[in-house]
Amino acid sequence: MFLNTVKEVLTKAAQNKVKSSFLIWGKHGIGKTSIVPQVAKTLGYRYRNFRAAQVDPTDIIGFPTKIKKEISLLGENGETIKVEQEVMTYAFPEWFHQARQGNFILFLDEVNRAKPDVQNALFELVQERSLGGVELPDTVLIVAGNNPASKKYSTFDSDDAWMDRFIHIHAKSNFHVWTNDFALKKDDSGKTKINPEIVQFLSNDKTGLNFDFVDKDDDLSPFNVKPSPRSWEKLNELLDLPLTLDIKQELFEGIVGQEVAAALITHLREGKKPITLEQIFNLDELVRQQIHEYSKGSPVGDGSDEVHIEVSLLNQTCEDIIREENRELIKQHNDKILEFLSLIPEAMAQKTLQNLCKQPKDKDFWGKKILEELPGGSDPANPNYRWKSLVKNLKELYNARTSIKSSLKSK
Repeated sequence: MFLNTVKEVLTKAAQNKVKSSFLIWGKHGIGKTSIVPQVAKTLGYRYRNFRAAQVDPTDIIGFPTKIKKEISLLGENGETIKVEQEVMTYAFPEWFHQARQGNFILFLDEVNRAKPDVQNALFELVQERSLGGVELPDTVLIVAGNNPASKKYSTFDSDDAWMDRFIHIHAKSNFHVWTNDFALKKDDSGKTKINPEIVQFLSNDKTGLNFDFVDKDDDLSPFNVKPSPRSWEKLNELLDLPLTLDIKQELFEGIVGQEVAAALITHLREGKKPITLEQIFNLDELVRQQIHEYSKGSPVGDGSDEVHIEVSLLNQTCEDIIREENRELIKQHNDKILEFLSLIPEAMAQKTLQNLCKQPKDKDFWGKKILEELPGGSDPANPNYRWKSLVKNLKELYNARTSIKSSLKSK
């Protein structure tokens, strides 16, 4: 991902209060460190840079100190008593107090040069966004930087648990990005940051090696990540960011790996989404076919505990029916709702109907609807037949129907 795109990602992540920590990988000298204060300036955030190789654990978590504090203890007879005791705590460093005020970016530079005890001190911060149980607000963005782990750099190995705590970004630059985003930018005095003569010289180099020399030892794939439950939680934070699918694919590669990210983007491009209430209200043959396909589902997993993505999308539609604020609209299109329920898996239809019957404003309406004698009961192609069959074959729904019938008679 080019550096100008990395800046866009970090800016939108901060604006959308993404809580996961980012880890930017890239060669030395390409500008990883410089883009973070640029993002802070754009956002109007304060900024703190930690050179991870130059700090001790106490610079991160604070220094141990003693304070007097009233604590609760258990008395001899089981009663709670309060006593004042000296307890050990940590005096948080100044930067943490500043960060707790919000609108803050913390940059942990070259974390794979940090000693293992420093990395361990950072665990709570990068995963839980807290120190000693004291949390940071959601207007704090945590970003780290790494050089590739290769023989060209003096780094410490990081285990999988540490790697799994980040959204990984492979940052890179080229002459075009560097020229437009940095070299020809003017400072406060009106001078370009790089003399135009140098820019002109580099523009005439057709090999590109004078600008950014690459040799066979350079690691072009600096990280290797695999999916985990935690990584899917991180990906979920980014799914709705206002970014193109191409940018999202590069981001997702740094969370669940290249192959899985490509498969997910293909899935998103296919446009499989929950069926909307409007589609149900205007139920046609294409939507019926879509409901049928979703009901079959596509198994995902190793077979031991299959998950059907399309079935979960149907479940979202059912939730929309239950949560729709305009209840009269749902009642108005009750025939289409019933047909929809007759087409989806029975257990899901049963649960949805039971929830409809629990709605305070809907209970009587749907209770009577269950008891209705519907026409077309002998034609298997008729949705009313499918609906009657559904009601007949569901034991729990039958019990609910009996209960509602009794309540109606008692009125």
